[in-house]
Amino acid sequence: MYLPRIVDYRHKRMLFAPDRGESAALNRHGIPEPAGRGFVPVRALAVVFLPVLGFDRHGTRLGSGAGYYDRLLSFRLQRSSWHSPMLVGMAYGCQELPHIERRTHDVALDAVVTEDGMMFCTPQWRPAP
Repeated sequence: MYLPRIVDYRHKRMLFAPDRGESAALNRHGIPEPAGRGFVPVRALAVVFLPVLGFDRHGTRLGSGAGYYDRLLSFRLQRSSWHSPMLVGMAYGCQELPHIERRTHDVALDAVVTEDGMMFCTPQWRPAP
Protein backbone atom coordinates (compact mmCIF):
# COMPACT_ATOMS: atom_id res chain seq x y z
CA MET A 1 0.00 0.00 0.00
CA TYR A 2 1.24 3.49 -0.88
CA LEU A 3 0.08 6.72 0.72
CA PRO A 4 0.24 10.30 -0.56
CA ARG A 5 2.99 12.53 0.77
CA ILE A 6 3.36 16.23 0.04
CA VAL A 7 6.91 16.86 -1.15
CA ASP A 8 6.67 20.52 -2.21
CA TYR A 9 4.20 22.92 -0.61
CA ARG A 10 5.22 25.88 -2.77
CA HIS A 11 4.49 24.09 -6.05
CA LYS A 12 1.78 21.90 -4.52
CA ARG A 13 3.34 18.57 -5.46
CA MET A 14 2.81 15.21 -3.85
CA LEU A 15 4.02 11.67 -4.52
CA PHE A 16 3.11 8.22 -3.23
CA ALA A 17 5.39 6.62 -0.63
CA PRO A 18 5.24 3.06 0.71
CA ASP A 19 3.46 2.48 3.99
CA ARG A 20 6.05 0.52 5.93
CA GLY A 21 4.13 0.55 9.17
CA GLU A 22 6.34 3.27 10.60
CA SER A 23 4.89 6.02 12.70
CA ALA A 24 3.48 8.65 10.41
CA ALA A 25 4.51 12.29 10.61
CA LEU A 26 1.82 14.97 10.49
CA ASN A 27 2.15 17.40 7.60
CA ARG A 28 1.33 21.10 7.96
CA HIS A 29 -2.36 20.33 7.32
CA GLY A 30 -2.39 17.86 10.22
CA ILE A 31 -2.67 14.84 7.91
CA PRO A 32 -0.50 11.81 8.72
CA GLU A 33 1.97 10.91 5.96
CA PRO A 34 4.44 8.03 5.58
CA ALA A 35 7.74 9.05 7.12
CA GLY A 36 10.13 6.83 5.13
CA ARG A 37 11.98 7.50 1.91
CA GLY A 38 11.23 6.14 -1.51
CA PHE A 39 8.41 6.89 -3.89
CA VAL A 40 6.57 4.98 -6.59
CA PRO A 41 5.40 6.54 -9.86
CA VAL A 42 1.63 6.99 -9.70
CA ARG A 43 1.31 5.30 -13.11
CA ALA A 44 2.61 2.09 -11.49
CA LEU A 45 -0.33 1.93 -9.05
CA ALA A 46 -3.42 -0.13 -9.85
CA VAL A 47 -5.93 1.96 -7.87
CA VAL A 48 -5.77 5.40 -6.27
CA PHE A 49 -8.41 6.34 -3.71
CA LEU A 50 -9.11 10.07 -3.61
CA PRO A 51 -10.84 12.14 -0.93
CA VAL A 52 -14.01 13.84 -2.13
CA LEU A 53 -15.92 16.87 -0.88
CA GLY A 54 -18.43 16.67 -3.74
CA PHE A 55 -18.88 14.65 -6.94
CA ASP A 56 -21.23 14.12 -9.86
CA ARG A 57 -22.09 11.04 -11.94
CA HIS A 58 -19.65 12.12 -14.66
CA GLY A 59 -16.69 11.70 -12.30
CA THR A 60 -16.10 15.38 -11.67
CA ARG A 61 -14.71 15.80 -8.16
CA LEU A 62 -14.50 18.67 -5.72
CA GLY A 63 -11.46 18.40 -3.47
CA SER A 64 -9.86 20.77 -1.03
CA GLY A 65 -9.02 23.23 -3.81
CA ALA A 66 -5.22 22.99 -3.74
CA GLY A 67 -5.00 20.76 -6.84
CA TYR A 68 -2.49 18.21 -5.53
CA TYR A 69 -4.27 15.23 -7.10
CA ASP A 70 -5.00 17.05 -10.37
CA ARG A 71 -1.30 17.94 -10.74
CA LEU A 72 -0.14 14.43 -9.93
CA LEU A 73 -2.66 12.82 -12.29
CA SER A 74 -2.50 15.39 -15.10
CA PHE A 75 -1.03 12.77 -17.48
CA ARG A 76 -4.58 11.36 -17.68
CA LEU A 77 -5.71 14.50 -19.50
CA GLN A 78 -3.45 13.66 -22.45
CA ARG A 79 -5.69 10.88 -23.77
CA SER A 80 -9.17 9.56 -23.10
CA SER A 81 -8.39 6.00 -21.97
CA TRP A 82 -5.92 4.74 -19.37
CA HIS A 83 -5.51 1.25 -18.03
CA SER A 84 -4.19 2.38 -14.66
CA PRO A 85 -4.42 3.63 -12.15
CA MET A 86 -8.14 3.43 -11.60
CA LEU A 87 -9.24 6.61 -9.80
CA VAL A 88 -11.84 5.96 -7.11
CA GLY A 89 -13.40 8.72 -5.06
CA MET A 90 -14.46 7.96 -1.50
CA ALA A 91 -17.54 9.86 -0.39
CA TYR A 92 -20.93 9.73 1.25
CA GLY A 93 -24.00 9.60 -0.98
CA CYS A 94 -25.12 13.00 0.34
CA GLN A 95 -22.02 14.55 -1.29
CA GLU A 96 -23.34 13.81 -4.79
CA LEU A 97 -24.30 16.92 -6.74
CA PRO A 98 -26.42 17.08 -9.92
CA HIS A 99 -23.63 18.71 -11.95
CA ILE A 100 -20.18 20.12 -11.31
CA GLU A 101 -18.60 22.31 -13.97
CA ARG A 102 -15.35 20.61 -14.95
CA ARG A 103 -12.34 22.83 -15.61
CA THR A 104 -9.64 21.97 -18.14
CA HIS A 105 -7.19 20.89 -15.40
CA ASP A 106 -9.69 18.67 -13.52
CA VAL A 107 -8.95 14.95 -13.74
CA ALA A 108 -12.13 12.85 -13.71
CA LEU A 109 -12.76 9.92 -11.40
CA ASP A 110 -13.39 6.46 -12.84
CA ALA A 111 -15.68 5.49 -9.98
CA VAL A 112 -17.02 6.66 -6.63
CA VAL A 113 -17.58 4.47 -3.57
CA THR A 114 -20.26 5.52 -1.09
CA GLU A 115 -22.14 3.77 1.69
CA ASP A 116 -24.65 2.76 -1.03
CA GLY A 117 -22.11 0.98 -3.24
CA MET A 118 -19.85 1.73 -6.19
CA MET A 119 -20.80 4.03 -9.06
CA PHE A 120 -18.79 3.79 -12.29
CA CYS A 121 -18.20 7.09 -14.08
CA THR A 122 -16.14 6.05 -17.14
CA PRO A 123 -16.97 3.33 -19.66
CA GLN A 124 -13.60 1.52 -19.56
CA TRP A 125 -14.14 0.47 -15.92
CA ARG A 126 -17.80 -0.51 -16.05
CA PRO A 127 -18.34 -4.24 -15.48
CA ALA A 128 -19.78 -6.23 -18.37
CA PRO A 129 -23.56 -6.83 -18.07
